[in-house]
Amino acid sequence: MQFYVARIALGCAEAGFLPGVILYLTYWYPSGRRARVTSRFILGIAAAGTIGGIVSGWIMHNMGGVYGLKAWQWLFLLEGSPSIVAGVIAYFYLADKPEQAKWLSPVEKAIVQAHLAEDASAKAAVEKGHDFSAALRNPWVYIAAFGYFVIPWAGSVLNFWAPTLIKQSGVTNVWYIGLLSALPWIVGAIGMLIVCWNSDRVVERRWHFMACILVVAGAVAAIGYLPSNWSLSIVLLSIMCVGYLSVTALFWTIPTAFLSGTAAAGGIALISSLGQVGGLTAPIVIGWVRGATGSLSWGMYTVALVLIAGGLTILLGIPRRMLRENKAK
Repeated sequence: MQFYVARIALGCAEAGFLPGVILYLTYWYPSGRRARVTSRFILGIAAAGTIGGIVSGWIMHNMGGVYGLKAWQWLFLLEGSPSIVAGVIAYFYLADKPEQAKWLSPVEKAIVQAHLAEDASAKAAVEKGHDFSAALRNPWVYIAAFGYFVIPWAGSVLNFWAPTLIKQSGVTNVWYIGLLSALPWIVGAIGMLIVCWNSDRVVERRWHFMACILVVAGAVAAIGYLPSNWSLSIVLLSIMCVGYLSVTALFWTIPTAFLSGTAAAGGIALISSLGQVGGLTAPIVIGWVRGATGSLSWGMYTVALVLIAGGLTILLGIPRRMLRENKAK
């Protein structure tokens, strides 16, 4: 029961964090820079995967019994503490909008505000209203929500099943599993920065998103088909990580290209809330399929199909004309 309560509390905190940051970035950066900026934010996921895998492996291997605590208890204590420190620093350091930033000159503030005003005027032609009720009535919000729903399915493979896949391929030492789990995140971070740079360069989102979905789905399916070689598993996990981080960063350039004002705040929150159901359903479905078939491979095939469905939904369900973006100056 304590674990359930703690996990629900963590989920409540996480629920507002991601949409809050995505909305916050729209107050500072025009659409033509948004894929690169969002990719910098998503680098935090890659850094957590890189450092977390190494640190988690070390804690589980070395901290059991220290001061009478089990290794998993040290895992929670040591890996939860940095978030508290970061939250305090962010509260005092971050300004809400450019006009409040003391470290920008008046000229710099005017430049940023002019670029953001151009974005707002471009989106005004396709918006269905600016308030939260408009977001609730906007069909593209729900289409985007399904596109976001599939992303946690890839995240579940990386976050929950990657250590299992590595162990299943022949590596049994917990410390080595932690080290190997970090490699895909390093490769993924580099790949994501390149993909998002190119997306901003040509100001195109939907096809970039679909291409990265296919990369993730292909890697997931291949892992299901070839699970016994640890070096090949690491290569496929790395390819999967490139696609996963890229679609996560690219996705948020799409709803922010057709939502603004109060509709953006509510719409982003609604998309995030509905989409995060994927994080709840994916482990359950993967685990059920594994139990029913006796093989993790069929669970991976299921993830691949769900990912492709989400990519096609974004590509075919949200017209290009809806994404009013200006090329970065």
